[in-house]
Amino acid sequence: MVIVGLGPAGLSLLYFLKKFKFNGSVLGIEAKREVGLNKHCAGLVSSSFIKLMWPITKKTIINRLSSFTVTTLTTSKKVYVNLLEEAYVIDRIAYERILFENVSNFNDYLFKQQAIDIVGNTANLSSKNRVRAKIFVIAEGYVHRLRRKILGEKKGERKIYGIQEDIIAKPYDKTSFSVIFTDTFAKGFFGWAIPLDERKVRVGIGGSKVSIGMLRAFEKQLVKRRIISEPIKHGEPYGGVILTSPPERLDHKGKVIFIGDSGFHVKPITGGGLFIHTLFSRSLARSITATDNLDDIGFLNRYYGETAVFRRKLRLQGLIAKILHELNEEEKTKIINDISGEEYYLRNYDFHEKDILLLLTKLQIVKSVMKHSHSIIAAFLRRMAQ
Repeated sequence: MVIVGLGPAGLSLLYFLKKFKFNGSVLGIEAKREVGLNKHCAGLVSSSFIKLMWPITKKTIINRLSSFTVTTLTTSKKVYVNLLEEAYVIDRIAYERILFENVSNFNDYLFKQQAIDIVGNTANLSSKNRVRAKIFVIAEGYVHRLRRKILGEKKGERKIYGIQEDIIAKPYDKTSFSVIFTDTFAKGFFGWAIPLDERKVRVGIGGSKVSIGMLRAFEKQLVKRRIISEPIKHGEPYGGVILTSPPERLDHKGKVIFIGDSGFHVKPITGGGLFIHTLFSRSLARSITATDNLDDIGFLNRYYGETAVFRRKLRLQGLIAKILHELNEEEKTKIINDISGEEYYLRNYDFHEKDILLLLTKLQIVKSVMKHSHSIIAAFLRRMAQ
């Protein structure tokens, strides 16, 4: 087997292949000189992820969060959401490196190499070398270079751009993070403030158009709204693409399988993928290990059977995301003003479709949805038309 890309998806696949005692040979290919160099994740994960990857995650926890707020820049009101299971901020780079240490003696690696294309059972590398394998797993991240080449998809769509930095500033509540929607800077724009400790906050923005200037302007709004104190020191901005689409029904072509961001294994509402990557990687590793013959891709039937429930949940999130991100700031503000009168509860930060559906039965939310149904339907139709 050849795994292209040693980010969290590729590494977690290796982790579970080792755990399930896969006895075939595996080659990992990574374009960069070492693991952990893609610093573009907010590092916000659920307790489910912490438990699933324990004890590796034990060494990476930065902060614990028990709630979050949602608001816009054109209202002073907020929607308060309590997390029944804590969310965590982890050190993403440390997580990848510890994961690599765990699997480094399990298989072979090629660093500073790219798979240029895959034809049949052969991958052509940037070094002019070729490698042959029975299975190729593409975990190259959001770039989708091989995905487009192999599946014939066009570049673009189903993504926004994100940029963030860690600043020295005091969060007014160390145990709560904030999500702010606004059209002040760009259409479909939203931002976040995630406390890392008593004096450091991870601040980021996402949208169809973002820049360091927008990020700094957004930070001033956070200070004005008393979410954070005046920054003492700015960090080094970093970012990347945020995928906002759920996975498709099939993630493979022949014996080439796409996982992680390459397979759209992300939460469409937030673009978060660490827990989702891990669930898909675990199922794929279990299915591969259980087969006696890798020449027979029947093991994919088990993989798709195990991941069907994840795909349904993520498609539901995708439907919600289409409506949420298409509403303009005025429409979001009206809804937030309507439903801000009480506290809400979320069981799981990653898979929260049941909680969202339960929230839709609350009287305040029902009244608001009915009141703004025209805007909500129009937003959904606009998104579908795109």
